[in-house]
Amino acid sequence: MKFYQLPPGAYPHDVAPAPDGSVWISGQRQGFAGRFDPNTGQLEKIPLGPGAAPHGVIIGPDGNAWLTEGGQNAIARVDARSREVKLFPLPKDFPGANLNTMAFDQNGIAWFTGQGGVYGRVDPRTGKVDAWKAPRGVGPYGITATPAGDVWYASLAGDHIAREAGEPIAALTLEHYPGMAEAEVARHVEAANARWGLLGVTVIHRYGRIEPGENIVLVVTAASHRHDAFAAAEFLMDYLKTRAPFWKSEERTGGARWVEAQQSDDAAADRWAPAPRRSEAAQ
Repeated sequence: MKFYQLPPGAYPHDVAPAPDGSVWISGQRQGFAGRFDPNTGQLEKIPLGPGAAPHGVIIGPDGNAWLTEGGQNAIARVDARSREVKLFPLPKDFPGANLNTMAFDQNGIAWFTGQGGVYGRVDPRTGKVDAWKAPRGVGPYGITATPAGDVWYASLAGDHIAREAGEPIAALTLEHYPGMAEAEVARHVEAANARWGLLGVTVIHRYGRIEPGENIVLVVTAASHRHDAFAAAEFLMDYLKTRAPFWKSEERTGGARWVEAQQSDDAAADRWAPAPRRSEAAQ
């Protein structure tokens, strides 16, 4: 093993070898991108700007160094030839993202994470930055992309990993047949009443355009025994997700597509095969 001593206070956080044999580092404490030449032992520091505190660094498909620049809440690109620094600030809705790591997908899009509960992407061709709230809140840290186009990240604080299958969803549009949808939901509410002897039930299902993070369904059940209330609520939720006359369209940057029910959802609904009424079962 060979060691390369850096200047005092360099405080390298991440490291990324480049095709030309050089090695790039993120100098977090001093706010620079560093290009280290193993042949000469020289470290070239490229300042990233006031208050800079870079975390992750990778080499992009363009051969340039890309960094998650937490101090300025931006993604930074350092041109490998000119050393020009270009910042791609996050949208104003995501201040203090606590940016961590990056990865490029097969389309040349740069994806990033922020422990503050954010993940996003930068299109180097247009400079457009998209960011989204992580569904489970704070923690997104390490990130990678597969040849198939999936993006995975690990949540350090959330104890989970997550997969973003390509384009994130911008919105859902739920369509229904007025009159028929209400009648079908009411019919299944009556079935739940007959099966579990409910004291009360409320079902609300939204339709129209719904953005990520907004609520879609509410099911509230009441019964003399909690097991009956829980079972009835699960029955109604499984029905609403698979058999109710609603049609779901996912809206993404590249367009919209209709969504079919998943096999796991169908299997969950199938477990509620017709059963005898409570009074019949007791005989």
